[in-house]
Amino acid sequence: MIHRFKGTREGGISENASFFIFMQCTDAKTFEAYPVDEWYSFAPQVKYRYLDIDEAEDEYNKYDFCCTCVIL
Repeated sequence: MIHRFKGTREGGISENASFFIFMQCTDAKTFEAYPVDEWYSFAPQVKYRYLDIDEAEDEYNKYDFCCTCVIL
């Protein structure tokens, strides 16, 4: 199963801080550091389709609603 994500850029990195990504090299003794210039957030793409107004109303009407009120 393929997972799909959508990335959105969330502004620049602050002037007062520096962020790096560290990746371990294949020799397992050293690391490579990469500076981060931009920050992204990723969210999974929607895997279901939205109902239009008529379909939503049909689904809503399928359920038998029973409302009970409790007075304290």
